[in-house]
Amino acid sequence: MDDAASANQQRPNYLAEILSLCTTFTSEAIDTAGGKAKVNGFNVDRGEITFTEVAINLIQARETLADAIQKQKLIQLPITVQKELLANLQSIEKALQGLMSNSDQIENLGAAVEVLNTSIWKYGLHNLSDQVLGYQTKLNQLKQQDIRAKNLLSTLEDGRVTSERLSELAKLAEAAIDQIGKARLSVEQDASAAAAS
Repeated sequence: MDDAASANQQRPNYLAEILSLCTTFTSEAIDTAGGKAKVNGFNVDRGEITFTEVAINLIQARETLADAIQKQKLIQLPITVQKELLANLQSIEKALQGLMSNSDQIENLGAAVEVLNTSIWKYGLHNLSDQVLGYQTKLNQLKQQDIRAKNLLSTLEDGRVTSERLSELAKLAEAAIDQIGKARLSVEQDASAAAAS
């Protein structure tokens, strides 16, 4: 297995985690968290954005991200962007879990959803075109080819060094064979002289 494949196996799958979290942010889950907050006496509309708007924004963000993953748009984006989106979603998940655990997380939820929407707008995820992604795909393919070429050059260099070592060993072996031949000839001459004596 080459180094690139090994690195890909070790790298966390941010897109799978993003999609997994997106599937938990259903309308029902958000409504349940809002209902729980109301039962606990929390003012759900005290943030900069009303709870209803927060819920709508979260559903739209979820749909944008899920669509981008299913159409393989997010995979083209840098890992830093993927990690940022995952962190945004984890903040939202934490706030929703807090509401379900009777903790007042209304403002945190609103802020987390706003940060997620900001990321979506900042990176233009709502309107990634096929042309932009096609260009990015080509750049990623070139990067992978460059990595493979560098790995091949490294392998070839290792082979060249090994070849030089084998060549040196072959010369040493030839010299040793030559010395053995001379020694054998000398022994044979000495044996002949001893036999003649």
